[in-house]
Amino acid sequence: MAVAVALTATVGVQSALAQEVKSFEQVRAMAVEDKTPITESVIIEGVVISDCESPNMDINHNVSTAKTDITHSMRTAYIQTPDGKFGFRLKFNAPEDNGMQRYSTVRIDLKGAIIVKEYNPERYTIRNLTAENVLSLQNGDASKVVRKEKTIKDLTDEDVYTFVTLKDLEFIFKDGSYTNIWEPYCIKSELHNVPNPYGVTSRMDSWASLLRDTDNKAIYMYINTLCQWRRNGKTVPKGMVELSGIIVSSSNRRYGGNMGKFQI
Repeated sequence: MAVAVALTATVGVQSALAQEVKSFEQVRAMAVEDKTPITESVIIEGVVISDCESPNMDINHNVSTAKTDITHSMRTAYIQTPDGKFGFRLKFNAPEDNGMQRYSTVRIDLKGAIIVKEYNPERYTIRNLTAENVLSLQNGDASKVVRKEKTIKDLTDEDVYTFVTLKDLEFIFKDGSYTNIWEPYCIKSELHNVPNPYGVTSRMDSWASLLRDTDNKAIYMYINTLCQWRRNGKTVPKGMVELSGIIVSSSNRRYGGNMGKFQI
C-alpha cells in the first residue's frame, strides 16, 4: 500500500509539472476579497530572492509584552519574475515547510493557497502554503537575480517584493552598530553569551535603521535582532553606499506604525 501511495503521489507531481505555468500577472488577478483558497492546480514559477536560513525575512511580531513570535521570518519567502518586474511574498504554514534557498528557481502548485492583495502600495502575498505545494526547487547562483538599480524616488508599487539595489545612500546615524538598541530587550541569541552581564527579555525583535540619498529621500532598513552581523564590532559604513535587498511595505507599531510607503 505504501508503494502504491508513493507512486500515486509521484504521478500527481509529474502531472502538475506538465501543466501550463501561469504568469505573475495572471496569478495577481486571481486575488479575491473573501480570501478563499484556490481549489484547482495553478502552477507558478519564479526566482527565489530570499533565504530560508536568514532570520531577516519579515518582521517578527510580539504576542505579549515580553514574547515575540520569531516564526514569521522563518515562514516567509519571496520570489520574483526572471526580469525582476513583479514579486510575491510567500507565507508558509510552518517554518519546516520553507526550504527556499536564495537564487533557486522554484515551481509551485497554488492549490489550497490564498492570494491576498493589499493596497498603498499594491502588493500580493500567497498564504497557506506547505512543503507539498513546492513541486520543484532547482539550485542557482547570483546570476539568476537580475540587477535592478533605482533611487528611492523611483520606487513603484511593482518593486514591492522584488530585489532592488538602491544607489547613493548613507546611514543617517553613522555611529554605533546596525542596531543601536538596548540589548536586554532583544531576542536571546548567540550574541548574548552565557554568562552575560544582563538578562535578555525578548521584548522586541526588529530594528529600523534610517538611510537617505542624494535626493534627500529617506527609507528604513529593517534588521531583526537575531541577525549575527547586526553587531559584529564594526560600525555602519560612513559615506555613500549601495544597498541591495528586498523592497517591502510593513508597518511597525514599535515605531508608531507608519514607516513610509516602502522599506528594504
